[in-house]
Amino acid sequence: MSNKKEEQQRKTHNIRVRLDAAQYDLIQSAASSAGMSISEYIRRQAVYGKVEIHNHIVADFPKLEKLAQEFGAIGNNLNQLTRYFHMGGLKVSTTSSAGGLKWPLQGPFVFPPKGGLTNHSSC
Repeated sequence: MSNKKEEQQRKTHNIRVRLDAAQYDLIQSAASSAGMSISEYIRRQAVYGKVEIHNHIVADFPKLEKLAQEFGAIGNNLNQLTRYFHMGGLKVSTTSSAGGLKWPLQGPFVFPPKGGLTNHSSC
């Protein structure tokens, strides 16, 4: 019985196909991603029209959660800086004697509800 089964599954016909280097590399890469030989990959593509590739994703969720928190904090800082500069930010004056930039306001600043900036050091 096993001989009969082997005879039915034995592949007796050959098909030759010429490929350039890029085509061969593409097929070889797809076949290895699918965990198949090139022959089996091409056979399944020809007969069934597609090969399903199952990728096993391995993730370290605690590290991903920590990265997500850090990206959220970075985004929050970026939003605060954007809001600060849209409200006027620091005004730059080029009136210093050395010809460099002079910052007219210094110290910690807060965002007032409406209007300009408030300097806490002068309060």
